[in-house]
Amino acid sequence: DIGGYDNINAQMISAFSFSAGSYALTELIANRKSTRLLRTAVLGGVHGHGQPDMQDVIGKREKYAETYHQKWKAYLRRLQDHIGVIGGLVFVHNVLDELCRWELTQDIINVCNKRQSQYSMPLSKVRTMELAKTKKNKSAHNYFDEALMQPEIFAFLVEAIDLPADIYRRQLEEGGISRPPARHHLEEVGETFEEECETFEEEDSTFEEEDETFDEARSAKRARSEPAPSPPQVPARPPPLPPQTRPPSRVQRPLPPAKNFRPPARVPEPARAPARVPEP
Repeated sequence: DIGGYDNINAQMISAFSFSAGSYALTELIANRKSTRLLRTAVLGGVHGHGQPDMQDVIGKREKYAETYHQKWKAYLRRLQDHIGVIGGLVFVHNVLDELCRWELTQDIINVCNKRQSQYSMPLSKVRTMELAKTKKNKSAHNYFDEALMQPEIFAFLVEAIDLPADIYRRQLEEGGISRPPARHHLEEVGETFEEECETFEEEDSTFEEEDETFDEARSAKRARSEPAPSPPQVPARPPPLPPQTRPPSRVQRPLPPAKNFRPPARVPEPARAPARVPEP
């Protein structure tokens, strides 16, 4: 519990998240066993657990369609009994997001607002944008900076709490008022949530086994369709040349004497004058 530290004000804890972190934050808010109320919360690109339709569910996962529907209903059932956020929630979403669809995010916002109104807490603020997909952002879901790294978002996280919400918080912690009753008993909800977690783990393991089986079958099919690789062929050595066609040796032999060859006549050297001896 972050509020248990001495240097942290437990009355001023806020949170902001994106994508899967936003989903995790909704699950934390929906945990009725928690006694710590958030001051404010910002959720960017939020998505739920499961989905109510068959969009983008293709291939071998189509047979688990009913499971996806049940997960979505169970998620909304948990969220509609959330413990409330004192200063309200802010949802930031790209309406062109293909990974976390805007129509499903609207269902999450409506459920959160209905519970906030039961606590007389501020309703959710919604900030939308239209960012088309690009080569680097193929699903139009990569907009963390555009969604959360904005001055107005941080201003919302640090702004003061109004008096009615502060009074509600103090009375709630002192036990003067009680929260609106949940639709399910806490122990029953906890047991149901644990059973769902076990079911999800079993389904995940089943998915992994099916993936391994699918990979093995695909490898076997590819091995049958492709011809077996032939062994590498070693090039044959060329036959040796016959003796008569061998190139001549590079050793130089003396040339035979030419016919009718006469050596040049020797020219006599001119007579030399005797050397003159100097007189004494």
